[in-house]
Amino acid sequence: MFSRWPTGFGWAGEEVFRQTRGGADLSGRYFRCGFWLVLFVTACALAIAAGCSRRGYEAALVLADIAAGEGPSTLKEKTRDPITRPVSFEVDGRFYLADLYQPAARPQAGLLLVPGAAEEGKDDPRLVAFARSLARARFAVLVPDLPSLRQLRVNPGNVQELIDLFSMLVARAEWAPEGRAGMLAFSYAAGPALLAAMDADIRHQVGFVFTVGAYYDLEGVLNYFTTGYFRKQDRWHYREPNSYGKWVFVLGNLNRLSNLEDRRLFQAMFERKKTDLEAPIGDLAKQLSTEGERLYAFIANRDPELAPKLMRRLPGSILADIDSLDLANKDLS
Repeated sequence: MFSRWPTGFGWAGEEVFRQTRGGADLSGRYFRCGFWLVLFVTACALAIAAGCSRRGYEAALVLADIAAGEGPSTLKEKTRDPITRPVSFEVDGRFYLADLYQPAARPQAGLLLVPGAAEEGKDDPRLVAFARSLARARFAVLVPDLPSLRQLRVNPGNVQELIDLFSMLVARAEWAPEGRAGMLAFSYAAGPALLAAMDADIRHQVGFVFTVGAYYDLEGVLNYFTTGYFRKQDRWHYREPNSYGKWVFVLGNLNRLSNLEDRRLFQAMFERKKTDLEAPIGDLAKQLSTEGERLYAFIANRDPELAPKLMRRLPGSILADIDSLDLANKDLS
């Protein structure tokens, strides 16, 4: 499912700066209305993909269990509790931690469930409840702990991480019987998941990919985050942007800046905005180097016609990452 609409970067599609009397909260708030809807649709699709008998009835049980969260449901009455345990892997010197949710009965398929960029990551209570529901539907669910996503530092290296994790999942017959396995990824992580699924090493092993809140045209998404404008039917439209995505972009690229003082200044800007969206940061912006000024000019701009030009002036390392993670420039056939 590809979306040309502007989306957020939280694991449930959008993690928001929440306005409160005391300021703004960036600690992991989610839109709730669309949250359950997309999970309902996802659960239906997963039940069908797994080839379950009486799939309509079972899908309904899964939907009701998701809606119940940790509360009682018919599916909980009919199934034993999944077994949850931490697991670890090492692939070519890269070390991974994850939680494995195993059905009480033999799993019918494996599932790599990937959170988006959110500080709670795999430990978000709603993600935990969702993984448990899928385990009750006979998926062995592997939920990785990806430090870069917890730190809101998204990067092309996330693609290799998902390739490694999926390879480990599908190689375990007790988790992915007969190699039946797929991926489910939320929001930002949907891009790396799709790119990983197209990798030559695993593409023929990936049985399915489901995404919720995926981006497609990454340049368009970034332009929206900064200006609030997006194109639809060749016309500009405005919606109040979610500032969270803009600052995820900044944090994700701090290490691409060559000037250590610029990194410190942008981190200080983030900390101010995390506490109060209206906090002034002009005094910090004045101290930036030429390289830092280019990044600041892009995120501070509100003119959609000017945004592409400002993006082209970003440091080459940042542009390379955008190109690598973009889906609009990839053959998705």
